[in-house]
Formats: sequence, structure tokens, C-alpha cells
Amino acid sequence: WRWTLVWDYTKVNREEHNVRTDEGTVMTVENRLRVWKENYLLANYEMLNTALNLHTGDAKQTTFGVSSFPISSVELQVVYKDRKTNNSAEGSTAATNAHDKFLLAQAHIYF
Repeated sequence: WRWTLVWDYTKVNREEHNVRTDEGTVMTVENRLRVWKENYLLANYEMLNTALNLHTGDAKQTTFGVSSFPISSVELQVVYKDRKTNNSAEGSTAATNAHDKFLLAQAHIYF
């Protein structure tokens, strides 16, 4: 058994020339537990202090899944993602909230 923990803190800044500047902060905690050979359990948490488009709002996402490297340089992954977003319109009391759930199967090939 081997446990890997990654903590990432990223500041994002996007500027539209002479129009506006949007910025936000993303914090990610990634957990990977090797259960047998190259097979892993995944548990991740991500938090963004702006909406996904960097406007006013916030977003949070949790991810659970399994990952496997059946042969060298090939990763197969099945993950469940639960994302909650809150987009607040600037200068308005209107807000758009979304709760999305995804089940993804992915294959990654590394060179």
C-alpha cells in the first residue's frame, strides 16, 4: 500500500484588454492510494473562489474513482465527479446554481 497526497494552490488571472480583469484562486487536494501493483483508488477535492468562467461566484468539486496501468504507458480510469457551482451576476441579486454529476471512463496513453 502506498498513499500519495498532492496539494495544489493556483492563482488564475485573465485580462480582456481595456474591458475587465477576472481573477480567482483554485485549491486542489488529490489523494491516490495504491492498492495492488499499479491499481489506485482516487479521492480529490477542488475549490474555486470564483465561478468557472472567473466571474463572481464559487465552485466545488469532489472526485472518486479507480485508476489502473494495465500495461506500460497506458492508464485506464473510471471516476465519479460531483460539481456544485454558484454563478452570481454582477450588479444583480440573481444567481444561477448548478449541481452536476458525471461518471467518466477515460484512457490515457503516455509517450
